[in-house]
Amino acid sequence: MSLDRSLILVALLVFGIWACNVTSRTLNEETMLQKHQQWMARYGRQYKDDIERETRFKIFKNNVAYVESFNDVGNRGYKLSVNEFADQTNEEFKAIRNGFKVPFGLVSSRTTSFMSGEDQGCEGGYMDDGFKFIVNNKGINTEAGYPYQATDATCNTKKESVHAAKITGYEDVPANDESALLKAVAMQPVSVAIDAGESDFQFYSSGVFNGSCGTELDHGVTAVGYGTSEDGIKYWLVKNSWGTSWGEEGYIRMQRDVEAKEETMLQKHQQWMARYGRQYKDDIERETRFKIFKNNVAYVESFNDAGNRGYKLSVNEFADQTNEDFKAIRNGFKVPYGLVSARTTSFMSSEDQGCEGGYMDDGFKFIINNKGIDTEAGYPYQAADATCNTKKESVHAAKITGYEDVPANDESALLKAVAMQPVSVAIDAGESDFQFYSSGVFNGTCGTELDHGVTAVGYGASEDGIKYWLVKNSWGTSWGEEGYIRMQRDVEAKEGLCGIAMMASYPTA
Repeated sequence: MSLDRSLILVALLVFGIWACNVTSRTLNEETMLQKHQQWMARYGRQYKDDIERETRFKIFKNNVAYVESFNDVGNRGYKLSVNEFADQTNEEFKAIRNGFKVPFGLVSSRTTSFMSGEDQGCEGGYMDDGFKFIVNNKGINTEAGYPYQATDATCNTKKESVHAAKITGYEDVPANDESALLKAVAMQPVSVAIDAGESDFQFYSSGVFNGSCGTELDHGVTAVGYGTSEDGIKYWLVKNSWGTSWGEEGYIRMQRDVEAKEETMLQKHQQWMARYGRQYKDDIERETRFKIFKNNVAYVESFNDAGNRGYKLSVNEFADQTNEDFKAIRNGFKVPYGLVSARTTSFMSSEDQGCEGGYMDDGFKFIINNKGIDTEAGYPYQAADATCNTKKESVHAAKITGYEDVPANDESALLKAVAMQPVSVAIDAGESDFQFYSSGVFNGTCGTELDHGVTAVGYGASEDGIKYWLVKNSWGTSWGEEGYIRMQRDVEAKEGLCGIAMMASYPTA
């Protein structure tokens, strides 16, 4: 019995697609390899083996794509650059450069003293404790005289006895008062703690920074001055500790006199919780999720304020999840999560690696061998590893006799296939822009690390002439355009945007 188009859609939506790391050496890839080699030469980077080199190259590639995508927008007040941190994930960067309470690299500061003598060594500490140490030690050495080692150690009292500078006390600037901070900075440099955990901070290059950031203080810097840009934006002049290749010769201009929105943000979070029925087990979890929510809202608003992208983001039901949380829950598996009428339980219980995922072709084979597949309503998805319920699996809402793989890295071949029926495709859906996608033709930053399965159900062109794939996702109708996303089609890369043309297949009657 042949399958009509609607039954094919039912069968397809049974499972999406599951990731596999596929290395494709296109011309684009070769160009990126050259960029990586040039970058390694510039910053003297070496890797211990080919495995590390390949891992770092993938990270580098994603970071370059992010930086170029950001700068292509063109109307932000600041620019990013592919700097010496370009082979580090944002999580690695924060762990190495931030995450400490010590005020790293204040002008001529001696951080080794604080780390060896006070607080929690490489785990960090508070700047006031650092000042107390200098007072009690009757001074502090220079960076040249007692170099920073970035390791826990006991204090070298001999080196510490050489004093290049000393203080008799310290003053705290009134909290949450930029006017008070202005008065203090007008008199001398001031140690300040900031939230420097976002990618835009990692790759900041120039301009007045007004990007996405929260108030999770994780890095120490020095406010050394203030001013106003040519276009009238007030800023703080801040000295960082990441070397002169970062930012404006080691400095960053950060927007000044911004509006505080903490109370408004609390209200937004409460409204969001009510809308999506979110509850937390205790105040600790609530506070943790609020901080994540706040950072995500800032990112979404900052993105949309740019105003000249082809798509928009929204504060959707995933707004209290970090991007890492989101990928672990929604992506990173090869199992097809709950597409409409999808019967994922069958694959998870009977084929591949359960919750660890599998390949779409194996899913098709299961349907063939099982002589059909049940509906989602008949055999609900449990999101847990289990053995197959053969009684429920014997009820068949649809069946197939075979499947076809679409030629890889060929959007024209994919177009022909989608013209005939919906097609299962694998994509890289790991970036924040995908997590919060709301509307428009998506052309944002993404790589080819296939980690999520969706269904290409059609194609078209937007009013401004941008060709797109119409793609059905599995994250509910509150995500995207009623559960769908339009992804740019006919891009330069043979793999397609986010790798959409790399691994595609469809069932046959």
